[in-house]
Amino acid sequence: MPSGPTSAGVENQVISPEFFSNRDYLETMRVYQRNGEVFKFMSLYEKDSLSVLRVISEKFGTVREGITDFEFKTRQDYEAPTRFNIEDTSVDDNTLKTSIVKMTNDNAASIHTNHILKVVPRQNDASAEAIYTNNTGATASTTLSSSNYLGETCRVISIEPENSAGTGYTFVKLRRYYPFDNPTANVIPLTVHMQLLIVNNLRVEDGLPNPPVNKNIEIDWNYIQTSSESFGVSSHVKSGIETFGDMKPLERGYLIAQNKLMKTIEYAIVEGRRSRKEIKGKREYQTGGYLEFIPPQNYIDFGNTYGVITPDSMRQAVSEIADRAGSNVSELWWFCGREFLLKVDQAYEDKVQYTKAESESLKYELKIKEFLDHSTNTRMLFVPAKVLDNLGYTNEAHILNLSPKYKCFQIAEKEPFTEKIGLEAKGQYSEWREIYGMWGLIRRLPETHFRIYNA
Repeated sequence: MPSGPTSAGVENQVISPEFFSNRDYLETMRVYQRNGEVFKFMSLYEKDSLSVLRVISEKFGTVREGITDFEFKTRQDYEAPTRFNIEDTSVDDNTLKTSIVKMTNDNAASIHTNHILKVVPRQNDASAEAIYTNNTGATASTTLSSSNYLGETCRVISIEPENSAGTGYTFVKLRRYYPFDNPTANVIPLTVHMQLLIVNNLRVEDGLPNPPVNKNIEIDWNYIQTSSESFGVSSHVKSGIETFGDMKPLERGYLIAQNKLMKTIEYAIVEGRRSRKEIKGKREYQTGGYLEFIPPQNYIDFGNTYGVITPDSMRQAVSEIADRAGSNVSELWWFCGREFLLKVDQAYEDKVQYTKAESESLKYELKIKEFLDHSTNTRMLFVPAKVLDNLGYTNEAHILNLSPKYKCFQIAEKEPFTEKIGLEAKGQYSEWREIYGMWGLIRRLPETHFRIYNA
């Protein structure tokens, strides 16, 4: 009689190793199969070798609704931005106290004439600067002082048509030193080392509605691929010769096939190249992994950017990565190769800023640590990832936005993994079976994921 769980459910029942008997493995798997949770069950059981797949699968589960074809689309769920880059030095009118700035079409589409914009330093820019005024607009400077102590605010006057500043860019006209009625300070040019931040929204009495403000909706797409591994026993073994300890030969075969399949799927989550091929008139689909999804500008050469890993360099890197990911990103998971993690551990030995994340370590049965940094509200969780060592990324960290709000990476299943039986030739006494499923990787918000190398 199986001693395993009788229904798919409580997480720690699945994870706890003492809950399983080898004799009951295949029976327990079938219970989860009836509940449509085989993928989750297999990834949980492989606790000794999986990390990225284990966390993603357990944290966000699988998606089946709407997966009807081998190509599927997902919305990127961008939020309307409030902070905007200035793409070129402004064109200023010192008499009228106005400036014309160049923005991307997307950014210009996110503002309207109700908006008050503050001039702020550009993030992650060594030459960043802002503009400050006194309380009348009589003086202004790029240096904060007791004379000029208020950050300059501007009012949006007008937004030119899309591509008015060249392909992909729009001109936006601003009233400088707003709300001062007669500012006498000379207009200081707005430069690429500054940014504009929405700090207020003011509508005049009986004013008409503005056009809707939405960032252009973006769609990512990926493929569903088919994966399978076969297993079985020969007629010789089936006839009664068992040499596998307390595990039945067929269960042992299943476990070996599952081990291989789940490790391969985790490799594919990292290395997959989104592609479709025609092979002898048949289509072969490959789902794209997260590595090709991370944009090149989010590849960070740690050694050349921050130097040797020290508490100071890590603090700077963590703070800047959090800024680039955005304030709405609540969790960044650092999946680390062995060499990278050893350097971090050595730099933070016995330091309180780098401590064990107790709840996550217990939940996923991985040695997870958390970097504590008061300069950001984003949690930084460090996970040992054997998969990176196996793929040759031992001195790297792959940083994924796994905030519950966004669910940036999820497993999509067109056909859940099941055990196919009766594949042996008719009349053959041996048994031949297969683990078979159709799955893909849902990917969202590429700008919020990072790759660190050369640490």
